[in-house]
Amino acid sequence: LASGNLGNLYGTLKKYDSCFYYLDEALLYNTRVNSLQGLAILYGNYGSFLIESNLIERSDRMLQKAYRLSVELNEISNKGNVALSLGQINIKKKNYPLADQYLDTAIAISFRINEVALRAKSYKVKSDLYKTMSKPAEALHYFEMHYALNDSILSDETKSGFEQRELQLQHEQEKLQQRLEQEKKDAVASEKIKQQKLIQYFLISVLIAFVFLSFYIYKNFKQKRQANIILQSKNEEIEIQKSLLEEKNKEVIDSMKYARRIQKALLASDKLISNYVPDYFILNKPKDIVSGDFYWASSVEKTGGSNFLFATCDCTGHGVPGAFMSLLNISFLNECILQKKIYDPAQILEETRKDIISALNRDSEEPEAKDGMDAVLLNLDLNTLMLEFVAANNPLIIMRHNEMMKFTPDKFPVGLSHGNLKPFTLQKIQVQKGDCIYTFTDGFADQFGGIKGKKFKQKNLEQLLQKVCSLPMKLQLEKLNNEFTNWQGNLEQVDDVLIVGMKI
Repeated sequence: LASGNLGNLYGTLKKYDSCFYYLDEALLYNTRVNSLQGLAILYGNYGSFLIESNLIERSDRMLQKAYRLSVELNEISNKGNVALSLGQINIKKKNYPLADQYLDTAIAISFRINEVALRAKSYKVKSDLYKTMSKPAEALHYFEMHYALNDSILSDETKSGFEQRELQLQHEQEKLQQRLEQEKKDAVASEKIKQQKLIQYFLISVLIAFVFLSFYIYKNFKQKRQANIILQSKNEEIEIQKSLLEEKNKEVIDSMKYARRIQKALLASDKLISNYVPDYFILNKPKDIVSGDFYWASSVEKTGGSNFLFATCDCTGHGVPGAFMSLLNISFLNECILQKKIYDPAQILEETRKDIISALNRDSEEPEAKDGMDAVLLNLDLNTLMLEFVAANNPLIIMRHNEMMKFTPDKFPVGLSHGNLKPFTLQKIQVQKGDCIYTFTDGFADQFGGIKGKKFKQKNLEQLLQKVCSLPMKLQLEKLNNEFTNWQGNLEQVDDVLIVGMKI
């Protein structure tokens, strides 16, 4: 593009050596990349400058190539300009009938595309043709038509200047309005961050209080047990211990249930998800009331559409430690979107990994301190249905017409891992209406059960998803939940379970 522009500039300045040098460079590049449209335009410009250099035969060859490509590509505007130049060439070659034919083609195209400037130039060259052919009446007729069109063009250009100024003022007003709206959105986002931080601080306080309460309960229980050994008989001691354990256990469970209610408040709401993906399900089964697995969502509004971001995450640990990790990671994800305004999935996980390492592993000297999470983060353009995603340790599965597409994840978590830290891989796929997208943690596949008490395994989970993917989402959720319950039987649940399905 730069070579072509330089060639045109030097040609306008009548520095033809430099003009032809840069146009040759542009032709070479467009030939290499097979840009037929670019070649058609370049051949036309090249031929026009060759006319001015009086290189008639070479100009004719260039313009013939431009004309053939313009016809092949149906480039009407370029075809009209090239036909005008071929008319000029054939006047110089004294091939007047062919010149007249090309000029008629240029005039016809100018009417077809309403190109007044092309028509005016064609009338002028046609006047020159009839003057050369000693036809003064026809020459005068076309010159008068050329002159009238030139007056019209000059009048239109004056009017266009006022219109462009008016459009410029309107554009500046729109830019000012957009800036004011953006400042308003930034203020709303800042207030939302403050509210989320207040909720997070409250949850941290509740969880810390829970830890101290557990320690106090244990210490108090131990002291009372020692006192009861002295004062009461063995049977009485057992009854007291049982009563104390039941009471304290109830307090612990009530505290954890309250913490679970707060944790659920930080998860993506049904209203937010259904606004962007109405047909979906979430199978969420914590192992110990509060969970280390969580799902998160956000949205990005843009001109012409929206983007929907969704993450399925499995934090290190479960129960209270896992809940602490989920709280921190939700905070880091929100900070990336609302404060840092990062929307690329790979960059979001890179930034989250930095925050996790900085917050939890900064001063750790233990080689086993690998706190973090496994995650699948999606970014769906709801206008084009282009899906960008990053998968860390957990895969992404798409079912299309009952056929499974499985995308391999990066084999490292969002956090510290063995060896040097590697960048996350951003993957893309064009999804279609009716596609079912599944993300999940490892809890379902790692559950022990069945007749032999073995793990369910991921392969069986993939086959189960392929079996139910054609059913309505609500029925899919029921089938998956029943399968997990039947497989587990009387065995203990070994990990948090989270499966998310979304139908495009």
